Amino acid sequence: MTTQLERVYQYGGDKPKKLLDSWDVATILGIGRSTVRQLVKEGRLACVQVTKRTRRFTREMVEEFIKSETVRRTRSWDVDFLEAARIVR
Repeated sequence: MTTQLERVYQYGGDKPKKLLDSWDVATILGIGRSTVRQLVKEGRLACVQVTKRTRRFTREMVEEFIKSETVRRTRSWDVDFLEAARIVR
């Protein structure tokens, strides 16, 4: 089973065949193109500025954004959640 990212982004050996455009990135992330532009403007999503109005993205840039935005649960949250579950029972 292939992921959405793998369907949009195809490989030629170990090098990418193409850069992703904002439509591709928006599809991968499940957001709109305007949100992609906003993330770039805020500096949260890296891009290659091809022309004044054209941006392209590498798979690594998108993966790095996903990693940076991933929220990890802390141990205290786990303990609080388990404690709350015991109280409810």
